[in-house]
Amino acid sequence: MTAPVLLSHLKGNRNTVTSIVFNDNEQFAAASLDKTIGIYSLKNKNLRCLRFEMPFEVYDMDWSVKNIFAAVGNSKIANVCEAVLHKGYAEQIVAHQNSIRSVHFSTSGNRIITGSDDKCIKMFRLSHRNFISSFTGHTNWIHCVRFSPNNKMIASCAEDKTMKVFDVQSGQLIHSFKDEKGFGNQLVWHKDNNTIAIAQENHRLKIYDLKQRKLIQYYRIYDCAVNSLDFHPSGYFMITGDNKGSTKILDLLEGRDIYTIYGHQDAVTAVKFNKDGEYFVTGSKDKHLMVFKSNIDAIDFNDSENSIEEITNPDHIDNKENQKDDKKSIIVDSRKSVHYNYLNNDSVNV
Repeated sequence: MTAPVLLSHLKGNRNTVTSIVFNDNEQFAAASLDKTIGIYSLKNKNLRCLRFEMPFEVYDMDWSVKNIFAAVGNSKIANVCEAVLHKGYAEQIVAHQNSIRSVHFSTSGNRIITGSDDKCIKMFRLSHRNFISSFTGHTNWIHCVRFSPNNKMIASCAEDKTMKVFDVQSGQLIHSFKDEKGFGNQLVWHKDNNTIAIAQENHRLKIYDLKQRKLIQYYRIYDCAVNSLDFHPSGYFMITGDNKGSTKILDLLEGRDIYTIYGHQDAVTAVKFNKDGEYFVTGSKDKHLMVFKSNIDAIDFNDSENSIEEITNPDHIDNKENQKDDKKSIIVDSRKSVHYNYLNNDSVNV
C-alpha cells in the first residue's frame, strides 16, 4: 500500500466544515457553520460548486439515494431539500425542542432520524411527512445518531458518556455502552451490522462488538480529541480526524495506524470515503476541504461475512502498547502541495 495523494485543496467556505457525505461515487456534499451546503464533483476538471443556503449554522447533514438532503443545526427544525437548483421541493420538519446535532437517512431514503440537545432521538417517515417514534434514555446532549446498514437498529452517542443501541421496530434499548472518562463526538457502523466505532473527546477511539457487547479494539494513539471517523468500504481500514489537524488511516487487521496525514491548519472535523474507497475527503475548522486518492488495496471488497472481531488479533485490543517501533505510522505532509482550487458558486436559498 502506498501513501495517500492529495488531489485537490478546496477553498470557499467561510467557517468550519462540519459534515461530508457522498451521494454516489463522484459527487459529495460538505456542510458548514457558514450556513451553507456545497455540492462538489471529484472528477470534474472545471470544478464548480453548487451552494445551498440554509437558515441556520449546519451541524450535520445527510444525502439520500433519492437525491434528497437533510440538514440540521442550531435550530429546532430539520431542512429537507431536493439537491437541485431552482426547482424541486424544500420543506421544514419541526423536530425537537432544542438544537439538532445529527441527522441520518435510512438506506432506502424513506426515513430519517435526528438527535438533539433535548436528549431525544426522533424518527420521521418522509413519504407521508409524519413522525414515527422517539428513542429516549440519554441524559445529556446527543452528538450523533446513525441507522445500522440494515436499518434494523439505531446507534447514538451523547455527552452523558454513553453509546446506546436501539431496536428500530420496537423502540427498545438493546444495549448501552458506558465510558466513564469521555463522551463520543461521532460514531459509525461497520457493514457487518454488528460493529460500531466511536470517536471520543478524551483522545480515544473504540470499536465495539454488539453481539458480544464488548470492546474489541481500543486506540490510544491520539493526544487530542478525535472528532470524526469513517470505515473504508472493505471494512478493513478506517480514517479519522482529530483536533490537532491530523488525519490518520488505521489498518484494523493489524490494529495500528499506518499513515498520519498533515495539511489542515486546524482541527479535522469531518472525514469521508467515497462509495468504493478510492478517494476520501477531509474538512476542517480551517474552512478548507482536501480531496485525496486513498491508494488502499483492500483484501476483498465483497467479503461481507467477516466481522472486525473475526479478523482482529485479540492481542491488539489495546493498540498503543502493541504498536512496534518498526511499524510506526508513516507521516504524509500535504502542506507542501500547491493544489488550491478557488470555487465559483451557484447559490440558492432553501
